[in-house]
Amino acid sequence: MFNKLDESEQLNRKLEQRLAAIEKARQEQEADQARQAFWSKLRSLHPDVEQISASEDFKGWFVRQTADVKELSRVSPLGAAQVMSLYKEAAGLNKPVAKPALDPAQKMQQAKQMSEPPVRSRSTPTTQGRQPAMTLEQIAAMPQKEFDANEEKLDEVLAQWIKQEGRL
Repeated sequence: MFNKLDESEQLNRKLEQRLAAIEKARQEQEADQARQAFWSKLRSLHPDVEQISASEDFKGWFVRQTADVKELSRVSPLGAAQVMSLYKEAAGLNKPVAKPALDPAQKMQQAKQMSEPPVRSRSTPTTQGRQPAMTLEQIAAMPQKEFDANEEKLDEVLAQWIKQEGRL
């Protein structure tokens, strides 16, 4: 009977070790998928991100940045894209990107979407005369001139976003 008990305990330990190894492999796979998704999104916004991030100039610039900028590069692909845009602007690498012209109906729709946040049925807007908060996607898509004109305000929005762990 004691032999059977010892065998069961040994088998149980082996199964626990195998289960732990499987769980570790699953976590590594999930982390790898998240990393790939992060870089894929970042590459879609900045196709040259790998060449630039490997450069000594970028590494030196990044080391001199504040903790907020460094944290922004880690929180999301859009944050990392914003950091890359900041570097490109500082290094003079920004190239004007031609955007397709919108027809008047599209312009009206875009203006309408940016003017007020989505409102659930049976509720009223809560902006009460103040401008609605912008999303990181809206900030990332903003033309450089508009960003430059509102940089301080946008920095406050991004800092608030970081403090609230990604919630605006």
